[in-house]
Amino acid sequence: WRHYTLIAPEYGSNNNHTGYVRTIDTTDPAKPFLVSEWKLPGRGVREDANGTVSEHEHHYIPNIYIYSPHNGDTGTNGNVYWTHYHAGSWVTGHDRIWETIVWKDGVVAPDQGWQAIEQLGTTDTLGYYLPHGPDWMDNATQELEYDMADCWASCMIPFDWGLQYDPRGYIYISEMVSGIYVVQYDGDKDPKYYYPPLFNT
Repeated sequence: WRHYTLIAPEYGSNNNHTGYVRTIDTTDPAKPFLVSEWKLPGRGVREDANGTVSEHEHHYIPNIYIYSPHNGDTGTNGNVYWTHYHAGSWVTGHDRIWETIVWKDGVVAPDQGWQAIEQLGTTDTLGYYLPHGPDWMDNATQELEYDMADCWASCMIPFDWGLQYDPRGYIYISEMVSGIYVVQYDGDKDPKYYYPPLFNT
């Protein structure tokens, strides 16, 4: 059994990445250490002031938050739920992190913290939801023109600001332009609380 704390900084703009969801082992609160990190899938493409286009191993935030992590919640079975503004809402799995850590010399040594880790553990991407948006694409910034700072919160869908996880297996997403969405990840379904969907996606 391990106790984890999750940290996901919000970025207003960032030319390097969109922000990581980092999992910190706080089993001993006096000795916290990083055990895993997760970022949005895909790669970014950007154009500099001279018109040179380059591919980047991460997405980037051209201005005004765009893909930044914002609010999150924890659920059951090691699942975590995050809103990422224009990148929608994501479900990540943190239950396999400890077993997927590669320790130096094969020696499990949490008392030594991150110095004993050769490779961080795996945070799994379990699912996502884009309200009224298309399927996730690797380069949405360019294809959907999400770098329009003048209407970043008033006309871009999705604009997922926050969410709450309901222990009955539902996720309540606050999408600032079009309203509240109630969605469900298949892995959270509980037969005691079955409500048929109003719309099939």
